[in-house]
Amino acid sequence: EDKDARKARLARSKERKNTPVGQLDWQHHLEINELQTESAKFLRDILQHEGLKVSGKKSELVQRLREHAGLDGAVRDTESEISDSSSSKSDESEDMVVESDKEEMEVDALKENGENQG
Repeated sequence: EDKDARKARLARSKERKNTPVGQLDWQHHLEINELQTESAKFLRDILQHEGLKVSGKKSELVQRLREHAGLDGAVRDTESEISDSSSSKSDESEDMVVESDKEEMEVDALKENGENQG
């Protein structure tokens, strides 16, 4: 990180700390990975304002905020859609197998019936 980038980051950090938690756009700062550099106390203040659990390690606090902001939820939703899609395809395959089994049983029954009549 060069000197100018560091100055800019520190200025944004100072601005965040001087902004009341209720007015802070913490989701934006979380999206650009700037809240990870803040103190655990600062993160707990945000969590408390949002009505979330405030205990845990700093990494857990950040993760809790990410989940609350829906930043990790998008990944889970995609995984869920993939799982649902796979499950749906599996169900279709299972239906096809069951249908195939029915046809075979009907054919067997017809053959058996024909043999008994002849």
